Amino acid sequence: MRSKLAMLALGLVFFISACKKEEKIASDTSATSMSATTTAIDTETFGAHTTVQVIFIGMGLADGVKAPNNPVTLLFPSAMNHQAFISVDSRYSPTLTDAMIQAGKTLDSVPHDSSTYAQYTIKGEEIGFQGIQDSDLQYRDDGSMCPMRNADEHSLHWMPSLSDILGSAQTLATTATTRTRPIGINARLEIAKGKLETTVRDWHVWDFKAQGSAQPVFRQALAGVLKYTFTIPAGQNLVITSRVLSGNQGPQDLMTVKPDGNQILITFGNTLPNDRFEHAVANVKEDPHFSDYYELLATRLSTMPTPFQSEDECGGGGSEPGVTCGLVRR
Repeated sequence: MRSKLAMLALGLVFFISACKKEEKIASDTSATSMSATTTAIDTETFGAHTTVQVIFIGMGLADGVKAPNNPVTLLFPSAMNHQAFISVDSRYSPTLTDAMIQAGKTLDSVPHDSSTYAQYTIKGEEIGFQGIQDSDLQYRDDGSMCPMRNADEHSLHWMPSLSDILGSAQTLATTATTRTRPIGINARLEIAKGKLETTVRDWHVWDFKAQGSAQPVFRQALAGVLKYTFTIPAGQNLVITSRVLSGNQGPQDLMTVKPDGNQILITFGNTLPNDRFEHAVANVKEDPHFSDYYELLATRLSTMPTPFQSEDECGGGGSEPGVTCGLVRR
């Protein structure tokens, strides 16, 4: 178990009553082919390709984080009425394929901050992205209790490790990781190419404590947002695929997303239905959803430490909140 003694907070971990401060959306139950929610983020554009950035919010668990180039599988649990979704701003013209429309799939049109978003609710599906040009997967996995600016602040270390918290190596239940018919999983995504980074916003240290205990068993800053960046050929639309997890059929084209200039921004989340947008709100002292991650482990536990915001800060001076239920790693 790593020793942590400083202060920062998941700039990613900002607990709000439902799992992050994803802003409440004006629910529009009409099914249309408009676009979905997007988080404003910095992007680079290149003449030879289009840069795609996918922001992950809400509950998700990363398996396989070992070293750069090692593929990572993201699992999105169905805990506490959470729903997995894809959200795209209408300026990227997201459109379901004819086959998906005929199969009854829909995009919900959702207005937010003078824009309109198309949101697709994922129901037990493995999502994929076609046409990725990157040759391998890059990420950092270093850090201690607090991130160092321009050093390890985007490391995957800030997604807290269940193995570190519990003090021993953990394995995930086969019922959750099986490629077909997984139990308790809303969505799955395998990442083998591109770049993964966390985003630190709130700079408090979080104390992981067992129920009723005053002493933490683990301390570190947390991240509630994970950013995935990859490139596709310039001038081409991004094709998002879907494969139902309840059978053996292969992936099918789900939707196309058109670049705006040389960039595409997408939000991929797993939150309560009304928390699909990030929203700055007062910090919450405890993550109400973290204990659900332990349900994905192979071993049943007698104690399940959860994170509480401490008084210690890492000195980063973050001004934005993270996500109530941020992502973790095995």
